[in-house]
Amino acid sequence: MKNFILACTLGLCVIATQAMAGQAEDIAAAEKAAGDWLALVDDGKYPASWDSASSYFKSNYPKELWKGTAKGARGPIGSVRSRSIASATFTRTLPGAPDGIYVVVEYTTQFDKKPGADETVTLVSDTDNVWRVYGYNLN
Repeated sequence: MKNFILACTLGLCVIATQAMAGQAEDIAAAEKAAGDWLALVDDGKYPASWDSASSYFKSNYPKELWKGTAKGARGPIGSVRSRSIASATFTRTLPGAPDGIYVVVEYTTQFDKKPGADETVTLVSDTDNVWRVYGYNLN
């Protein structure tokens, strides 16, 4: 019985370790996708950023609405001087969203005219299993 309990405990440890390794890979892939998407936004390529966003994002922000909103939010604050990841969190639930596979990446960003800004890019493993932007928030 003691060996069975030990084997079960070790098995659970292996499963937990594999899950954590999978989450770390998901976080790394999502961070890269977020960085690529932010580069499009930083360059004013708002239509291209919309094209690469998730199906949810596209269904909630028509392309022209996103283009105008992004331009209105980003234009007045100038160029990015620096950006660093403050945190990246894997989750399967978000308030008001269906269960899924998400990574929330929070950045501390310095803009020309807005030092100390916070950006949050939420990514979802989309219907094609590619990490895509689900939401973006700038404070």
